[in-house]
Amino acid sequence: PIGALVRMALDFLSVPGMSLHVYIFSHGGLVVNKQHHNLLAESTHANVILNSW
Repeated sequence: PIGALVRMALDFLSVPGMSLHVYIFSHGGLVVNKQHHNLLAESTHANVILNSW
């Protein structure tokens, strides 16, 4: 029973290998172009998050 509980905990509580910051950094170039290079970091973050939905 304990082994099954451990496996369930690992399945449900595991953190994915890719963090949000890496995702934002890799897709930030698609958002920040020559017209938007002066945007605040918070604005860029919100734009990336909203466009991912």
